[in-house]
Amino acid sequence: MKKAAVFGGSTKTGVALVNQLIKKGYFVHVFDLVAPPKGVILKEDRIQYNSIDLQAVDITKIEIIKEDPLFEILLVITEFSETTPFDSVSITEIQRIITVNVTSVMKIIHYLYDKILSKQNFYTGVVIPDLGMFSSASSSIYSGSQVALIKMIKDINMELGRSKINNRILSVILDSIEFLHIDEETERLSVSIIEELYKQAELYISYCDKSVRELLESHLLEFRKFDLMHNQCKENSNHDDAIYHKDKVGYLSGTFDLFHVGHLNLLRRAKEQCDYLIVGVHPNASHKGKKTFISFQERLDIIASISYVDKAVESFPEDSDAWNIYHYDKLFVGSDYKGTERFKNYERELGEKGVEIIYFPYTDGTSSSQLRALISEKNVD
Repeated sequence: MKKAAVFGGSTKTGVALVNQLIKKGYFVHVFDLVAPPKGVILKEDRIQYNSIDLQAVDITKIEIIKEDPLFEILLVITEFSETTPFDSVSITEIQRIITVNVTSVMKIIHYLYDKILSKQNFYTGVVIPDLGMFSSASSSIYSGSQVALIKMIKDINMELGRSKINNRILSVILDSIEFLHIDEETERLSVSIIEELYKQAELYISYCDKSVRELLESHLLEFRKFDLMHNQCKENSNHDDAIYHKDKVGYLSGTFDLFHVGHLNLLRRAKEQCDYLIVGVHPNASHKGKKTFISFQERLDIIASISYVDKAVESFPEDSDAWNIYHYDKLFVGSDYKGTERFKNYERELGEKGVEIIYFPYTDGTSSSQLRALISEKNVD
């Protein structure tokens, strides 16, 4: 029987995740300071409780996860702390918050990192209440610990991508209200979290208030954009001088989910019109309101293997941002974008930089939308 480990599995959010894993056929090892309350676990014979104190993690207690190949899921639920003004927090409490929410999580992930580096799927997620994402006059220590954890996870995922490892660590940012109360919404949330785990996604945000959720997504996107630009600048300055010795550099971006001959023809036509073709691959299809079937790393590897492509990279939120790194001469895009406000702005802004935007008409044939529809029909049948 496949197995999962849930640290913080006795919390309300933890119990919801444990029950969902049981429904999916897992035997779940619950690690927490106290056992789950009686009567809240769907099948008591499908869990094993392991006492552990995250203030002083005993690595020997989690050796079973490292040694047993049946473990394929690791979930860590961090602590929710009450807001306290900085001058009221004791040194002992500062140490406790940092240890429980950062140091211990790092230790657990580091100890089990061989599983994450494996070619086998190993699904890892860290659940974090949202409080750490917003500045507050009374949560400086707690929010600092959570931001440090999110930054660590983001940087680990960048390392995994650079090493062409498919596994990722999912940061789950929850509304603090959802974090504290278990109800039908919490059950729905647990389903969504596990779906995102299976997709090897890097970030999942659940927030009751749509406007706040969008603000948080935008906030994290700006950080990611900065990191991408910073790393690409470093890579280009050190290793990619070849780009600047080419006559014409072309750029296009896409999701490239369920790769088909239409994608191949697009890349071929783009390469015919430039000397050096850079292709940006979107991490997900959220900008289209869709979910991807194929993981980001696999899609990136597919594009990188195409002979027409000179360089495959993670795309930026906007194609105009990519110009700041690659200084491309031509931007290739589908004709359905022509005349939109977004591309009118591109034509003006990029035109001033000497960039030619080339609109490719769509041709009849296989499309990703058709393939998605066929897969959905098959699943229904």
